[in-house]
Parts: sequence; C-alpha cells; structure tokens
Amino acid sequence: MSVRRMPEVHPADTADEEKFDCPKPWYLALLTVAMSAMTSITVAGALFFLLAAPEKVSPHCYKRTNFVARTMCTASTVCFWTYPVVCCLFVVLLYAKNLVDQRLYYEFLLHKVIIGYGRVQAWKLPVVLMLLLYALCAFSALIWHSLAQSQMQVSHVYSSLAYVTPIISFLAVILAQWSIQGKLITLPNFLEDYKWAISHLNTSHSYPLEKVHAGYQILEIELEKTDEHLDTATMVALVEHYTKAVANTRLPTESDDIEDAFEGTSPKMYQRQPAGAKEQTQAAEVEAWESVVEQGLKQKEYVYWQVRLLFNPRLQDERSQSFRNWALAYMVTVLLAVMLSVYLYICCFVTCLEIERVLIPGTPLYLYAHSFSLRPDLQQAESSHQSFKHYAASLALSFIDHGAKAFYSRATCAVPHFQLGAAA
Repeated sequence: MSVRRMPEVHPADTADEEKFDCPKPWYLALLTVAMSAMTSITVAGALFFLLAAPEKVSPHCYKRTNFVARTMCTASTVCFWTYPVVCCLFVVLLYAKNLVDQRLYYEFLLHKVIIGYGRVQAWKLPVVLMLLLYALCAFSALIWHSLAQSQMQVSHVYSSLAYVTPIISFLAVILAQWSIQGKLITLPNFLEDYKWAISHLNTSHSYPLEKVHAGYQILEIELEKTDEHLDTATMVALVEHYTKAVANTRLPTESDDIEDAFEGTSPKMYQRQPAGAKEQTQAAEVEAWESVVEQGLKQKEYVYWQVRLLFNPRLQDERSQSFRNWALAYMVTVLLAVMLSVYLYICCFVTCLEIERVLIPGTPLYLYAHSFSLRPDLQQAESSHQSFKHYAASLALSFIDHGAKAFYSRATCAVPHFQLGAAA
C-alpha cells in the first residue's frame, strides 16, 4: 500500500478554555462517575425491595395449572427480577456515552466547528423501545401477583411503589438524557466574554451530527494510507475537510442503493467539468472520491465513532492524552460495573427460577446454579459454611431485611407498606 500525505488543511488555533466554562477532562470523568453512581443507587432500590422478602413479592406461577399461563407468568417474573439490574447497567453505559459525546463537542467547539444535534426523540430509538418493552413485561408480574390473590389489597399497591418508582426514575433519565444537549454549556455561560464569544461563533462553521460522522468515517479510511500523526487541531480540521465534501453529497437512505445516491451529486471539490483536455482526469478524481465515500458509508462500526475519534492512535498531543488518561480510569470503573451487573443478572435469574420452582432441589442443574442464588430466606442445613456472596448479601440487607419481613408478616394495614416503599 502506497503511503501518501493527508490533504493540506489550515487548522484553527485552540480557543482559550478560560473564556468560558469549558469542563476539564478530570471534571468530566469525576462528574460522570458521581452522576452514574447516584442514579444507579436510586434504581437499586427496586432490587433491594425484591431481596427483602422474595417469596412475598413473586407471583408463584408454579401454582397455575395451565401451561401457557404458567409460561407467560414465569417470563414476566424473570423480567421483574432482572430488570433493576438491566437498568443499573444501562445507566452506567449511558453516562459513559455522554462523557465522550461532551468531550467531542467541546473539542470541536474550541476549534470553531459546531456539531448540530437537531431534535433527538429518544423514545423512537430501538434500544429505548426495547427497554420500555422490558419494563412493561416486568410490571406485568405485579398483575400476575394480584390475580393470584383472593382479593385486591391496598397494601400490595403501596408496597409495589417501592419497585415501580425507581424504574420510572430510570426511564425518565433515559428519555431525558439520551442526548447531551441538555448537558452542554448554556448560552449565558458561553457569553461571559461577549465580544470573544460572538467573534468565535462568527468564524465557526456548523454541521449536522450525521455529516460529521460520515466525514470522520472517510477520514479513517484515508488515515490507513498514511503514517502521519496528528494533533487535535489538525484532526478537527481534517474531519471538517471531509465533512464539507460529504455535505455536498446526498447521503443514501436505507431505501437507496449506494450507487444511486451519488448520481449527479459529486462534491464541489471534484465537480465534473465540460469535455476538454482534463476530462479523463476529472472523471477519475470523481470516481475515486465516490469510491472513498461509498466505502466510508458502508463501513461496519463495532465501536462508537466518537470513541474511535478521541482514542485514535494517530491522535498524539497533550490535549488528547490528558483526556485519555482520565477516560481510561473511568472506563475501568465502567468495566467493573458491567462485570458486577452481569453477575447480579445471573444471580437474580437463578433466584427467580428457584422461587418459581423451575430449578428444583435434587436436579443436576440446581446443583450448579444454586451457588448463584440470592435468597436470604434459604439456609441449607447441610452447608457447614456460607460463601462470601451470602455474607455480602446478608450485610447489604441487614439494614432493611428484618424490618421488611416484619412489615410483610405482621402488617394488617397499608401504612407500614407505604413506609417500606418510601424508604426503598
């Protein structure tokens, strides 16, 4: 593969971060950790509610004789038990996404490129729709539980709020904070130095997010043909260079063929010229450009493109390295949170199947799966010691377990259950 130089660009000088409240890398990392931790703790209240008295809150689907009803009931109960863990996991991932989104926006803003996000309707995204459907399936377990009761009890409605309210809080966070628009610097804060801010905006250029994305995809392909190292200013300038070219090319939709999308829409930098001495050269340039754009748009992405940009190995300067150091430290906590979430998901899944008597003592599968059970009400007589997991679970539940069991076993009115829901 021949090595060639990147297009000559004129990167803008990095703007003075002290002119406005531009967050430092360490501040973004620490703020993201704090916000994700607080939101996760709120959602974890639903899991504590389940563990406080697991037999009392489960619908006991095994009592149903109809196979279809029992299967549907068991599926909803599994969602009921595992959804709080899924919520905690997505909270961590959402805030990690917002971290890199914010950093990318401020880096481009400091170099006079404004990324336009437009109107983001999170509820139309496939991931959000999946979480909403998961939530409906989890909430349906409360209906199955009510159907199993001889009469509707107000106390159960109040106690169910201890599960429902943290989940609703999570869904509100997902819908409200999927886009970083509400987390970016406000106009009054940006205009602290009014003359500088107006001058900076007047010399900046704005591009839609999808165009910037396409421009970077093309830049990635071009970077494979060179061995140059870039600083942040040059990286942003090159992304803008290719974004301008993409802006003059109609991006194909899902219903278009790639070839049809480029017909008659060559970028201005390679406009077709009338017949003449340079006709063949111009045609070759247009064909080469369209091939690069087509390859960039068809490139499969397995890593978030903002992450690929900020962590691109060709990006080598003090600014990028400072962010990477803090971001990597944060990603370690994200990795640990993901591992813990996966473990808790398996534990909740096994606990639910034990309560619903899908996993029955004495079967081979039970012998392997029971070590993941989180049921604090199960004590094995043949076990001479408890695992570290049981000690940890007992310690975590010590503050609420006895009170919750007392409320469920002795309460005859709705007030104690309401207090339990409010506390959780």
